[in-house]
Amino acid sequence: EFEISPTGEITAVCGRFALTSKGRERRDVEKHLAAALARMLEPGELKTRRAAELTQFARTAFAREDLEVAPGEEKLGAVYHRVSVAARVLGWVVDCYRTIQCPVCADAQFLVAVSGSPALKVLSIRPVRPLELYGLPLDQRRAEAFLNQFPGRAPETAGRVDAITGATKTSQAYERAVNEL
Repeated sequence: EFEISPTGEITAVCGRFALTSKGRERRDVEKHLAAALARMLEPGELKTRRAAELTQFARTAFAREDLEVAPGEEKLGAVYHRVSVAARVLGWVVDCYRTIQCPVCADAQFLVAVSGSPALKVLSIRPVRPLELYGLPLDQRRAEAFLNQFPGRAPETAGRVDAITGATKTSQAYERAVNEL
């Protein structure tokens, strides 16, 4: 029914969610089933926007301690906060929130610093909610490899984003949100 190919040696299906294990390398059932079931039974606050530490992120991204972050305006799930120094606009910190249609996935929420001058460009990106794979935090190496694809991007720059296998919807949410910014 789900057209899972290959099914693996073990396939566990819960509702519309499926995990497979095959060989020594792919053991998703053993590794993620408990966390996935726990998420389904007790989702907690997976589907709500969290308060984000905007000022510290802005100071790091813009490499300035003396900046001000103005209260933001929301557009399409993103809250744009103007970053300035002595009334000169440096850029924006955007609190992006995207709903993920998945029973075990947290919604995507992350901060993006965008320079305003001389040209728009992504300076930095940081998750508010940690990147996850089937209810467990993604290892730091893989998370950084994914996130490092975004800094330096400008509106006129076409590029490819390598998604995180098993976190495709979250990967696509990041890519779409950055493109919209």
